[in-house]
Amino acid sequence: MLQERLCERREALTRSWTDAVLAAYPELGAAALAKEQDPFANPLGHAARSGTRAALGALLDGADAVLSAACLEGIIRIRAVQALRPSAALHFILLLKGILRAEAAGLTPTHEVAEELGRLEERIDAMALAAVDIYVRCREQVFELRVGESRRRVAWVVDRLNARASVEGAP
Repeated sequence: MLQERLCERREALTRSWTDAVLAAYPELGAAALAKEQDPFANPLGHAARSGTRAALGALLDGADAVLSAACLEGIIRIRAVQALRPSAALHFILLLKGILRAEAAGLTPTHEVAEELGRLEERIDAMALAAVDIYVRCREQVFELRVGESRRRVAWVVDRLNARASVEGAP
């Protein structure tokens, strides 16, 4: 019963979830992020739209948590380079629970609906945990890039000092 309702309303649910993701960026103007469709002019909006659509579809189609979380990798990558705590960076995944609960509230409350909602929420939790792995991997890549850049800078300074020392030490 709930599953059919959610599948029928997939696009509306995707829009609600996308809006919730973009609402976390008030300084960028969530409305502007939602309107601009060009993925190059608006990579955050594009990642939010495509990621939420794919992850919700995977969730409703019964895909495992790792596959569902992989659909969100674009959003997770963007959030991994921002100055956010991991919990804040991945909170958007848990917002889906509230969206689905609101949708379930429109149905006649039955034991079956409650069970379906409980199973979906467990799968969202599993998706969030799988997303933590993706987030950590992305953060490691960011740190590796920073370390590599620091090494290059130090090497450049050492090279410049050595070149200067050899010029000054030449007879």
